[in-house]
Amino acid sequence: MAASLFQKPSAILFTGTQFPVSISKDIPIESSPCIHFNYHFRSKANNQKKGLLQVKATVGAGTQSVSKSSETKDLDGNQLEKKTKLKILIAGGGIGGLVFALAAKKKGFDVVVFEKDLSAIRGEGQYRGPIQIQSNALAALEAIDMEVAEEVMEAGCVTGDRINGLVDGVSGTWYVKFDTFTPAAERGLPVTRVISRMTLQQILARAVGEDVIFNESNVVDFEDDGDKVTVVLENGNRYDGDLLVGADGIWSKVRKNLFGPKEAVYSGYTCYTGIADFVPADIESVGYRVFLGHKQYFVSSDVGAGKMQWYAFHKEPAGGVDSH
Repeated sequence: MAASLFQKPSAILFTGTQFPVSISKDIPIESSPCIHFNYHFRSKANNQKKGLLQVKATVGAGTQSVSKSSETKDLDGNQLEKKTKLKILIAGGGIGGLVFALAAKKKGFDVVVFEKDLSAIRGEGQYRGPIQIQSNALAALEAIDMEVAEEVMEAGCVTGDRINGLVDGVSGTWYVKFDTFTPAAERGLPVTRVISRMTLQQILARAVGEDVIFNESNVVDFEDDGDKVTVVLENGNRYDGDLLVGADGIWSKVRKNLFGPKEAVYSGYTCYTGIADFVPADIESVGYRVFLGHKQYFVSSDVGAGKMQWYAFHKEPAGGVDSH
């Protein structure tokens, strides 16, 4: 379990992080999507319903190496040379960090994910920030772990089997329609889906495993001596590995320390977003629309379970404040 990652069994289970399963009392997560839920061309149909499991994470409590080594013996029982696995440290337990961790773990590497606040993916944001996963991305996830890919697709809302595209923001006239269904069908790929970001992270965190994710572990610095890399956490703890992957988001400490500080440049546009309990009259024929206007645009997308996500980009002067 978690203690095996340390030279001393000093790690404890962080049991405060538990993930809810259902989206609502009436609609379980595996059946919450919307229209034409079962489109998938490569994987075999599976009628078994899969719920999300509770996920625990480790709180690292010591300054230790996170190395593992394996011993093998020949047919006569003689011990052979020790083989040490490559140790990969990942800063950040978001979608990118967790997908990489899952892929590396499947390849047999030792992996540790350092996440500053795993509770950020808990249930209060069940519908906050849905994310669209295109066919090629779903195929990549299938190549990493078919079971995880199936779970993601069961939890997602299919939008690729309907009309999607750009419209005039005033008249609603279609400028262009995107056909993502035909290319997927022709190549035997899954159909594009939309899924709650929180749900996706829950699935990935459960698949990666509680012994791999160190919660309350904010990476603030690293040292590279040529033979190994050492991450430094906000609490002062240090961990050694062979490779460090920075997946710590837009304010990445890894990137800053690797390339030096760079000031962000405001694009000139501010994004507003939200989720509405609303089912349009054309829900069966339209997945999402992008309404184009002058120096602004508005997007509405079906995200399943009788909800629509909307977001709008608006040209505004610098100096605004992020809100949550």
